[in-house]
Formats: sequence, C-alpha cells, structure tokens
Amino acid sequence: MRRAGVRVTMITGDHPSTASAIAARVGLDTTHPPVTGHEIAQLDDAALTDRLRVSDVAARVTPQDKLRITRLHEERGEVVAVTGDGVNDAPALKAASIGVAMGRSGTDVAREAADIVLTDDNFVTIVGAVRQGRVTFAAIRNATFFLLTTGLASLVAVSTNVVAEGPLLFLPVQLLFINVVTNGLQDIALAFEPPEGNELARPPRPRDEGVLSAALWQRLLVTGLWLAASILVTFQWALAQGYDLEHARTLAITLFVWMNFYLVGTARSEHHSILAMNPVGNRVLIASALGALLLHWGATEWGPAAGLLGFVPLSAQEWAACAVLGATAMVLPEGHKLLVWWRRRRDAVSPAPSAAAR
Repeated sequence: MRRAGVRVTMITGDHPSTASAIAARVGLDTTHPPVTGHEIAQLDDAALTDRLRVSDVAARVTPQDKLRITRLHEERGEVVAVTGDGVNDAPALKAASIGVAMGRSGTDVAREAADIVLTDDNFVTIVGAVRQGRVTFAAIRNATFFLLTTGLASLVAVSTNVVAEGPLLFLPVQLLFINVVTNGLQDIALAFEPPEGNELARPPRPRDEGVLSAALWQRLLVTGLWLAASILVTFQWALAQGYDLEHARTLAITLFVWMNFYLVGTARSEHHSILAMNPVGNRVLIASALGALLLHWGATEWGPAAGLLGFVPLSAQEWAACAVLGATAMVLPEGHKLLVWWRRRRDAVSPAPSAAAR
C-alpha cells in the first residue's frame, strides 16, 4: 500500500506499547511515538495535524478522537478509508470517505454505518480492491480516450467540409454505422484489457483530475486533428482524381475504419508503448478489431448493405493503401507516450532547487 501511494495508520484504544509493538510487526513506521488520546485532547487542530503527519500510530484513543482524526485528514483534501468492527468505530466509519466494516467480526452497528463490508476481514482484500479499482478506471479512461478521439475526428472533418461548402463527406447513416458497429465493438473490447502489472507501483491520481488526464487531452486533440485531416485530404484527393462522390466517401470512410483499427491498439495503455505490450494480451479486442474490418468490408461488398449505406466496392490496391495510411494513426499517440515518459524521467533525475532558489 505504501508503494501504491496509500498511507496506512493504526488508530486503536490499546496501550501505546502494545500498539507500537504490533505496528512494528506489520511494517508501520514506529520511528515516532504513538499519538495518545491524552495528547490529542491537549492539541488544537493545526498542531494535531502536524503530529499526525509523522506518526503512523494513535493509541488510547476514544471514538471521538477517531472521528476527529478522520475529519482532519479529510480537511487536508485526503481520501480517507476507515476500517473498524465495533460500535465505537461507527462515527468514524460514517464520516470517512469510505467506511469499511468487518463482515465476520464486525457488529451490526459498524456494518450499517459503513459503505463497504469486508466479508473475510482480511486487509489484503483491501489491497486487491485498490488494484482492481485502478484496473477498472484505466479501462474506462482508455475507452473514453478512444471514443472521444474518433468522435473529434468525425466532428472536425465533417464540420470543416461543411464550412468549406464541399460535397457532404459522410452520410448520417454512415456515421451511425461507424460509431455503433465498428467503434462500438472495439470500445467494449477495451474493457477486457488485462492489468498491466504495475497498478500498485503508481501514485494515486490527483482528486481534481477528471476521467482524462492533461496528457491524454493533449494526445486526444493532436491525434483527433490528424485523423480529421487525413480523412479530408483523402476525400478531396479522390474527388480531384475524378472518382464519383460515393467512391470518394467509401475511400475516406475505409481509411477512417483502418485508422480506428490501429488507434484502438495504442489506446490499450495510457503509458506503455504498443511495442512493449503483449500483442495477444486482449484477444477480445483482437477479435472485435478484426470483426469491425470484416463488417466494413462486407458492407462495401454486399449489394443490399452497400446500397443502404452508400458504399461502393473497393479494389485490393485501395484497401492496401488505406491500411498503410491508416497506420499513421499510431505515430502521434506513441510519440506522445515517449515524450511524456522522457519528461517524467527528466523531472525525476533533475536536482532539487536550492533553498535560496526556493
């Protein structure tokens, strides 16, 4: 938990010597003596907050002391999880950001006051929950990045084409086909991405950070604009070469589908390069990405579907060209990952500023 950026403290009614001995056995920092209930009663909030910064153990405390400690941590902007099993733990369990009651040894009052009941009374389960929570959030974040990037590309490409008073780039039914049939399959499959393995080696994200980080917003904007420009250039080039409007649209949409195929691969991880990831780590995603390509190919080749969606069949050379050009969708996201990694490494090795400079 310490490696994951989660601070663990012990708050108990036991004697300070007993609390210190147990804290040392489980790995808590016992360099500083425990904060006692008598000491808590004599300190104001500011002094107690400073005391709690350096001590991982509070002993001989009352239920009111537990509640006060919980609220002080929350006032500092911390997300506080409190575990407990007794009636005297109920006030702190209720006031905490997350109250975790013991399911086996806990009282009914503690379980009613808590948000979560730990059925096996095992602290290791909390560690696993933190890890799984980060895995789940990463899946939500990756899927959101993929959807917003492709959505931005569609919006910018279509809007730019309308403002330029060019022929309609995509028909509404074609956009629906892309968003629901092709992108929808791949977006769902991103939720099946296995853990990266370093979830408990990363610090918690800032509380004021939304679903997407600042780095992901940068990546989204740059990649989305690149996709939009590629689609528009392909569409205009096809028209300039004398292709009819349906053929030009089919080329542009096919390029878009291929770009989504490559983009979903790089969207599997916010930090890791696609080259460093197991290529078959998410077989559901592989099946859905290939399935999206097959569905699009079938829609262009099968007469009834092509007529309904406004597609025309493409030659093998045109499919190959779209596949090669679509691979450029990986260049900017992967390059941005490398840039973010380099910046973090540079900041990690940079010497701290001197006292005079600070």
